[in-house]
Amino acid sequence: MTQAIEMAVRWDRWQHTPACQRYLAPQGAAQGYTLLQVPPEGYAAFFALVDLLQARRHLDAVPAREIETAWQAWQTWTRRFAAYLERCAQRKPGTLPPVPLALSTLLGGDHACPR
Repeated sequence: MTQAIEMAVRWDRWQHTPACQRYLAPQGAAQGYTLLQVPPEGYAAFFALVDLLQARRHLDAVPAREIETAWQAWQTWTRRFAAYLERCAQRKPGTLPPVPLALSTLLGGDHACPR
């Protein structure tokens, strides 16, 4: 399944969850809005993701292959990191996923992520 199709399927599933169906007004859904429930302890992470999405939107105007590669690497890494955190929460062993080379390269210089 291509990544675009996978994202469309995940989005459609999310839009049909009981929380979205119950709390999001039909007018809001028709206008393309969605519902997110973020617990207070997740606010910092949520706003960090908002910053990332805003930065990604600004990069859309830059026709660079490495940006798309880094974005795909970010999506993969965040899923793996989320799975790692879930294992930690369940007190199961897990391995922290390494930062993908595409992200380290995009940051470059002194901002390169340690390995």
